[in-house]
Amino acid sequence: SSGINAEYGQRAMEYTKLSQIASADLLATVLEEMPQFTERESSLLAKLKRKSNTLICEKEDTGSPILAQTTVTPEASPAMNHTVDIAAEPTLLEMFGATTSDPNVVQYTVVHQGLPPYDEALQPNFSAFICSRNNGVLFENELIQIGVKSDFKAAEGRLTVFYGNKSQLPLQNFRTQLFVGQNDGEALKLEGQPISQLISAGAQVPQIITATCASMFLDIPILQISFSVGGDTKSVVVRLPLMLHKFCEGMPMSPQEFFARWKNLGAPEQEFQKVFKSTKPMEQDFIRGKVQGFGLEVLEGVDPRIDNFVAAGIVHTIGAKIGCLVRLEPSKPAQMYRLTMRSAKEGVAELLVNFLAQDL
Repeated sequence: SSGINAEYGQRAMEYTKLSQIASADLLATVLEEMPQFTERESSLLAKLKRKSNTLICEKEDTGSPILAQTTVTPEASPAMNHTVDIAAEPTLLEMFGATTSDPNVVQYTVVHQGLPPYDEALQPNFSAFICSRNNGVLFENELIQIGVKSDFKAAEGRLTVFYGNKSQLPLQNFRTQLFVGQNDGEALKLEGQPISQLISAGAQVPQIITATCASMFLDIPILQISFSVGGDTKSVVVRLPLMLHKFCEGMPMSPQEFFARWKNLGAPEQEFQKVFKSTKPMEQDFIRGKVQGFGLEVLEGVDPRIDNFVAAGIVHTIGAKIGCLVRLEPSKPAQMYRLTMRSAKEGVAELLVNFLAQDL
């Protein structure tokens, strides 16, 4: 809001946010006209009257109330020399019983552009989320377990992140922040639901994060959580299993269609090839599962060598659908792979080849 009145600006921001997270029924209830309010004297105003010995009288003139104030002079009332100790008065938080660990108070998740420092050692098994898993534990220590369950359809994704308190103490001032790559602010849109700032001992709290792939994005987004426990402040930084190929869908086609499209994508900037050492078993079923888990359709009868894999897929974005063609050539004697990908959009082939190679 750009209004000069701070109160109007605050209300505008609250109602704008409410319209984004509330259902239609809840929004209608909140916006329902309030009943007529019966005017009464403020208890705070009455208290101030008693402390200041200020006489306030009302005088009617042409139908409009006019507030006239007459102050007793110090000579007439020595009590006026007394200074009210503001610090001794109860604050609004104290008056209404609010504390920083109120479980009914939620924290809103802020999305930042630019990634914070990240230690890969905190998630040694993260590569398993590249091809094979959308669900599992992202991070765990003696205080907290962070798990995720993901679903993707076309250019939309929904991640439910679970925060489990493993300690015997409550996690207070619990906050979450999301970070996308420096150049991915317009390409990947993230939004996290508000979450309670208090997680009781032994409790688990879910948070839904929605993702929209507007266009090609490069970096894996980061989730940062912070909380206080036993008087200490803790912070955890983890990667979310949210990469471009999570929005990929397999595309079946005949050998003739594959070769025709492969030939049409012959520009140097449309192809990327990588030769790398295998780090896992090179069994046919294992490789097939990885390729399919990456979001590609394995095509039969395309490559004359039965050990090779040919696959195709479409990456869904809001702006366009990006086709991808893949040829994977395993060499068991050398324990090596040669992975070649062609894509209509420059940069996509290199990005996806590097991701797929991490989990083979």
